Amino acid sequence: MTTSEHSLLSIDPPVHRGRLAKSSGVLILLAIVATFPLWAGSDYYVTVGTLVLTYAGLSQTLNMVYGYLGYMSISQVTFWGIGAYAAVKVTLDWHVNPWVGILVGSLITAIIAVPFGLLSMRRSRNAFAIVSIVTMLFAALIANDWQSFTGGATGIINLPEPNIHLGSISITVVDERQFYYATLVIALAVLAIVYLLVSSRWGRLLKSIKADESLSASYGTNNTFHKVLNLSIAAFLAASLGAITVFRVTVVDPSMINFYYVAPILGMVLVGGGGSFWGVTSAAAALTIIPEILRMTDQYQALFYGAVLMIVALALPEGVAPTLMKRRQASLARRSLHERRRLEPSLSVATSPLGDANASASVAAGGSPAELDIDWSLVSGDLQEDLT
Repeated sequence: MTTSEHSLLSIDPPVHRGRLAKSSGVLILLAIVATFPLWAGSDYYVTVGTLVLTYAGLSQTLNMVYGYLGYMSISQVTFWGIGAYAAVKVTLDWHVNPWVGILVGSLITAIIAVPFGLLSMRRSRNAFAIVSIVTMLFAALIANDWQSFTGGATGIINLPEPNIHLGSISITVVDERQFYYATLVIALAVLAIVYLLVSSRWGRLLKSIKADESLSASYGTNNTFHKVLNLSIAAFLAASLGAITVFRVTVVDPSMINFYYVAPILGMVLVGGGGSFWGVTSAAAALTIIPEILRMTDQYQALFYGAVLMIVALALPEGVAPTLMKRRQASLARRSLHERRRLEPSLSVATSPLGDANASASVAAGGSPAELDIDWSLVSGDLQEDLT
């Protein structure tokens, strides 16, 4: 391989290698998650793993509404609680399997989200945030005071265990490890749905609405329809996670609709970077595990998440993941600039008005004119403008 070929390989990004590394990383992560209860040891660690899965999914539902659409949605916790109550009421009143209750309860929550979105998303983003806060307070009030329907402050206790029937085999989900896998199924479904949506045309459409709603509407996009549908999907996903959580703890009470859950998921989205799928997922895992490692009580956890929100808002307003990505792009741009400067003598030969004579000289030196056609696509932003 000639020196010019080696330089070209060092400049051209190995996209296929990056994709292969990413796919391998995902498969390794799935293997670790799937086998975690087998080598975790104590049930306590399995419970922490269940919390990681739950918060990873719940934070992604907020990421759908806030990260990709730009609407601060406190209502995700409201939908999480409504889904829990709806699933329990369907299961007990209709005498059906809890899995059916989880599905129907999530659908009910998604339907409730539609009029909420129609009323609030037609206005400004600030109006939506205020309405979502008021809706959460109203839902918490109903859960606490409607004794005959919600059980009041005590809630509804002694919930039935979910059953899985596979032909003649019946599995009752009762212990912590079984609930880990039940949560894993729902959390992976939530993450997969969110990833497919935000990686598709739907995700690009949401980003265009976030960037400029007027411009998006000028291209014929029905902004209200897409915003409300996106909110309804996020509500369905959040409700399914809330439902499986209450069946795990065997009680649903007003604490499910509480501001205590707002700070963690908001911190996960802000730390991971709104609109970053893998960044938010990683932040959810880290911000769930750290308080458990430090053995924090609920009060200290609230202080911890509050401190995280302040630090990120002041020091890293774009989030950790986007900041690291920008630094990586800047590093690649500097490397490309260095390579171009190193090859400037060869480039001047190739672009000389002498034409064929210079090409012959290049071939005689061991290279070829084609080798000097370098793709500088790695150079981005201001550096690209400087080089051109």
